[in-house]
Amino acid sequence: MAVTPIEPEQKFRYLSPDELSERIRARPAMPFSVWDGKVRLSIAGFQDKIAVLKTDEGWHLVEGHGLASTVILKPEPINSRLAGLTTNEFFCMRLAFHVRLPVADVRLVHVPEPVLEITRFDREASADGILRRHVIDGCQALGMSVGMKYERPYGETKDVRHIRDGASLPRLFGLLDISNRPAAQRLALLRWVLFQILVGNTDAHAKNLSFFVSAIGTYLTPTYDVVCTLAYAGSIEDNFAMAIGDAFTEGELSAYEWAQFAANCRLSPRLVSIEMLNLVHRIRERLPAVRAEVAAAGGLASVVQSVVDVINRMCLRHEQLARLIVEVDTDQFSDQIRDKLVPSDRLRSKL
Repeated sequence: MAVTPIEPEQKFRYLSPDELSERIRARPAMPFSVWDGKVRLSIAGFQDKIAVLKTDEGWHLVEGHGLASTVILKPEPINSRLAGLTTNEFFCMRLAFHVRLPVADVRLVHVPEPVLEITRFDREASADGILRRHVIDGCQALGMSVGMKYERPYGETKDVRHIRDGASLPRLFGLLDISNRPAAQRLALLRWVLFQILVGNTDAHAKNLSFFVSAIGTYLTPTYDVVCTLAYAGSIEDNFAMAIGDAFTEGELSAYEWAQFAANCRLSPRLVSIEMLNLVHRIRERLPAVRAEVAAAGGLASVVQSVVDVINRMCLRHEQLARLIVEVDTDQFSDQIRDKLVPSDRLRSKL
């Protein structure tokens, strides 16, 4: 006897700005993940967020066949140490767009509390409704649990800091050997790494990097969750989620560590140097336009200034380091690693 599956009932409820504002203010007493008496869904990350469907009429809480969220709403954190995080992330994400990196679309809205609206890149509209695209994050791609999203999974204390069994940049670059366009994907990942460092995002861990999975292979998704964490130095952890060479802090970064990063990830030091300089120049060129855009969107001027100060500092330092990377004696690195370097001209020719 054939069994006909029962389609779940579709639920489609308007979420007004006033209701969202009320729920943001009620967070000390009511978890932001609970809506209509139940937990709607769990989205990875420590920030409060809710996934909704956006139409011409506004935001909607949805569930059922053919319905799926299309944007994620992230309000300002309750934690006062992270004040202005919506402005911070909006600035960094728009800067990524302005320097021509693939990045999720974002808006800064006010209800009147500031809320970051992020368009989901893992959704696709079709005649049958909203389709979910297959996406896996860096931990899933590496076959690691969420607890291994940091290269030092057990922390930074002296007894365990030597354990680096978690996700790392060399491991992530290694995944791209089996992608459908490995050379282009390796260059894209290099640019992702450089941007995270130049904007002072120390929390760029393996769950903040994802891959589309399709019949033609795996390839990087647009960039997301970019925050200048160094703007909160002294308030939150400022060690890098994944090392550059053996450098886990801003102070440890050097031309040697970048050259070691290149060797470990089988990249040409010359390519790393060129891409670093290019990105430094593009960031400097576009900073004024991004500042104006964020101001027009109602971003906090004090937060913007703190972020810009960090970015200018990182760009100045890496403009100097970029010219020194190619001078590092690669004989210091193992022959096995050095022989696997990918020449920059060969990499570019495959794009």
